[in-house]
Amino acid sequence: FVISRLMHCCTGNGAQALYYAWEGIVRQSGDSAQVNLWLNRRSPWLDVWSWLPYEGRLAVYNKKARRIAVRLPGWASPASLRCTLNGSDVRPEWIGNRVVFDGLTGGEALCLEVPVSEDKTPYTVANLNHRTAMAAADQYDCTFKGNTVISVGEEGAHPGGRDLVSYRIFQREHLRAAETPMKKMPVYVHREPVIRW
Repeated sequence: FVISRLMHCCTGNGAQALYYAWEGIVRQSGDSAQVNLWLNRRSPWLDVWSWLPYEGRLAVYNKKARRIAVRLPGWASPASLRCTLNGSDVRPEWIGNRVVFDGLTGGEALCLEVPVSEDKTPYTVANLNHRTAMAAADQYDCTFKGNTVISVGEEGAHPGGRDLVSYRIFQREHLRAAETPMKKMPVYVHREPVIRW
């Protein structure tokens, strides 16, 4: 949808932002590693498997870190978090919003589980045809599952009579499922030095 709008996802800035998000999933310093985002990523230090947005589950397979800190997403309740180490329940330390597993030797499997619920939040966007009058603004009831947008409410009719299809990418009813669909992927670990722009 390009009428009266400009997005920067396809310029160099968008690609750089995607790289920073990917790079920031896992970071390492000395014998410590941190998981910042609950997204899938393999690394030389550990592998991260995420079941979001279907399930609030994260698995971390330690390769050689002695200490791993995992950031809890803002929507998750620390009181409802369950942690296991090699299948046994554990109560790791907390530093801010991070769960810290210490005294690791390599080869451990960590699992964090927390309920993921749906929340509805209204957002108001100025109507492109009436940019100066907030009274003509459009309101969307956005549904989130964790941090993932599942829908932006009902589709509205375009004032000119044609369908307004600019938000169809958010028709994601399949994300309401309680079980994560899985598929096999080749094992790939990025071994090149991380780029610092």
